[in-house]
Amino acid sequence: MKQNHRTAFICLLCMLILGTPDLQGNFSNNLKIKFQEFVDKGKKKTKTIKDSLEKEFKKGKKRVEKAGKLVEKTGKDILAGKNVKETLKDTGTTATTDLLEYVDEDRKTLREASNVAVEESTALVRQVLRKKLDTVKQAPARKHTITVRQSSNPISSQELKFRQKRNDFIKSHQEKFLGVRLKRPMNISASASGGGMRAMLGFTGHLSALEKSGLFNLLTYIATLSGSTWALSSFYQHNLPIESFITDVVLKKLSSSNGKKDLLFNPNKHTVKDIMDALLVKWAFGLPVDPMDIYGRVIGSHFLPQPHTQRSYLSQQRPGVLSGSKPMPIYTGRWYRTTKNVEKCISEKDTNTNASSKCLQEEYVEYTPFEVGTRSLGFIDSDGFGRKFNKGKSIDKAPPLGIAYHQGTWGSAFAAQTHIIWDEVIKGALPPQFKEIKTWVSDLIKKKHTVADFQVIKGAEVPNFTKGLPNSPIKNEKYMHIGDAGISISSTPTFTLYRDKGGKEGPDVILVFDYGRGSIRELQAVAAYANQQKVSFPKIDDKLATSAQKKTFTHFKDNSKKSAPEIIYLPLLNIDFDTYGTFKFKYSTKEAKNFIQKAESSLQENIENIRKTLLAVAKKKKLIKSN
Repeated sequence: MKQNHRTAFICLLCMLILGTPDLQGNFSNNLKIKFQEFVDKGKKKTKTIKDSLEKEFKKGKKRVEKAGKLVEKTGKDILAGKNVKETLKDTGTTATTDLLEYVDEDRKTLREASNVAVEESTALVRQVLRKKLDTVKQAPARKHTITVRQSSNPISSQELKFRQKRNDFIKSHQEKFLGVRLKRPMNISASASGGGMRAMLGFTGHLSALEKSGLFNLLTYIATLSGSTWALSSFYQHNLPIESFITDVVLKKLSSSNGKKDLLFNPNKHTVKDIMDALLVKWAFGLPVDPMDIYGRVIGSHFLPQPHTQRSYLSQQRPGVLSGSKPMPIYTGRWYRTTKNVEKCISEKDTNTNASSKCLQEEYVEYTPFEVGTRSLGFIDSDGFGRKFNKGKSIDKAPPLGIAYHQGTWGSAFAAQTHIIWDEVIKGALPPQFKEIKTWVSDLIKKKHTVADFQVIKGAEVPNFTKGLPNSPIKNEKYMHIGDAGISISSTPTFTLYRDKGGKEGPDVILVFDYGRGSIRELQAVAAYANQQKVSFPKIDDKLATSAQKKTFTHFKDNSKKSAPEIIYLPLLNIDFDTYGTFKFKYSTKEAKNFIQKAESSLQENIENIRKTLLAVAKKKKLIKSN
């Protein structure tokens, strides 16, 4: 009861901070009426409680009188020489039981009356907020019921329209880039790895090179993960030329001249308001609050257009994509749930690096401007992601979760496993005198996977849109948990580019941008995952993989698999990981600019290699028209 009072009070305070006009003295008539109704209900409830108490008091008085008569009778029985012990026992038991029943009934009556009053007042305030908050009133699809599309096929009807438009657009650009005439456009797509702000800056540089070289106009899809999602989602949301995006957003808002501006601990004037707005909306619709509501809004307040970053939605990117002038973005998260008791599931002798994976069910969550979902659970319109569902239909009209919230989910570095946090953050920060401690902890993490794979903080908690659906493996679960996809599956979201033939066939060519620590292993993990999903992917030969970590361009192909895409692997080499750490959020303008230029130059140097490879693929697939 006290918690409900506190929550209501906090939300009313939030409204005052947000500057909601209806609560600052200039009350609308409608709101005045609502609160007057609330006061009247309170008066009626008070009278009901008072009448109930008077009634219970009379009952109690009678019971006390009854107990007194029993005591008086006991005294007479004692004087008459009857069995004193049994008489006292019977009298005491009867009187005590009777009085305790009275107290329990009275307490229950008070508790029920109080709870009803709190619930009614809470429901009333929530009802008012749902009608008055601008974020709710201006939300897309606010008048529509959203339904679940139960299918493993990732392509929606709107995505099919995009493909038709995009194919018309890219064919002429591919012909110009390759200097040939094509029978059909090639599906050339890109995949960018995670890596925190390092990936954000690196992929910004690569986007610049893609634009300047003309490669951007050849791509059908761009799949991103973790830090690279921050770059692509912000670039698409601002809808600026790449040079303006770099100058006015990345260098101006995400860095500082002295390198002391920390994005996480240096909120701008919009951050607090966005957080309050988000918390109010969630409370109004009875939705759970999780770390992304704070972390995501802090990140988004720097990355996304101002003001009102809370109202930046995936669906706002639809017009540019549906026109066919841009590749379709695919942002990735990771849905996961523990299927067994981890302590019992993991053997201490298990030598598998991701030992806890056998205790988990996990899968990519694919976010596009059109839909959000997974291939095993199904998909919903992106404007419905965040609503409560039952039996395949939304049961409320809550606004969609915004891009700021998603950016927190996609790049939830703090939700990483213990071994990642240790390797990336703590170990390198400890001074030399802690050498023995570093060795001991490193050995412990290597030997004990229950320690290595432990997560201190969980990811996003969102309503389960498959709740109540008979075929859903989580039909009885209220919420689903989503986090950074790079934590477990792979830090390269290449698999999400398999969209043709029901998600079983990939592009002709995939450009893979990598910002990890020589993480060709991640590409090998993609190959293993593709094999598990029974789709065709080129074998990543160990010998070639070793040499690929030392080169900025490597071409992987597998002539034994006709439907397998050809991979152009483009890692960013010679990275100073102390300066550009995964978990670092503090950069000087010079550091940020240098890294962006480094990534841009790395791709520009390989444009001819890419051109030759694409031409070879077109010839191999017999796509070139004869004169």
